[in-house]
Amino acid sequence: MTETFTVSVGPTEKEFTVHKNIATRSSKYFQAALAKCWKEGCTSRVELSEHDEGCFEGYLQWLYTSEITFASKPDVGFQICRLYILGDYLGDQKFCNAVIDRAISRWINDKVALGLHAFELVWSSTPDDSPLRTLILEMISNLTLTKMVKSLKSHQHCCSKDLMLEYLTQMATSQQLSRSVGLKDNQKRQIGEKLKRSVS
Repeated sequence: MTETFTVSVGPTEKEFTVHKNIATRSSKYFQAALAKCWKEGCTSRVELSEHDEGCFEGYLQWLYTSEITFASKPDVGFQICRLYILGDYLGDQKFCNAVIDRAISRWINDKVALGLHAFELVWSSTPDDSPLRTLILEMISNLTLTKMVKSLKSHQHCCSKDLMLEYLTQMATSQQLSRSVGLKDNQKRQIGEKLKRSVS
């Protein structure tokens, strides 16, 4: 019989039973955690208390079927970001690559908007060289300022006007974005002024 282990996820500690050979083949985190020298390896139980159970269900679906689907919620962009962050935490590069592929399809081909709270989640949970950050910045660099403001303003209920303005200005004038679109200092100032008028 194939060996299994239990994963306890989220504040509710929802339990999932996972096949060890499948999980450890794909995830460096599970591979290390389930080594006999660690507590998790001895108890066959892994806790992921800071992650979302719905996200983990999505990960398991991919792990067993190689398919990524999203719940019927309006903010698909946020779901994509959470899936990538979970995959990155689990050290599953193949899953992260699959999420990036789906992100390109949904954000670019299907024109799915990415809300401000999704930006905040990514920037607070990933390193500077994260492929997900690079994709988002590349996506923004291909938007006009008007479209970028319109997209983020559709999520005003998630944050204050001051926070939105601060974030938009930071994104528009960031060094990484400036390099990709060749912004000069005077252009950065102009963008800041336009953003103030757009958000007000």
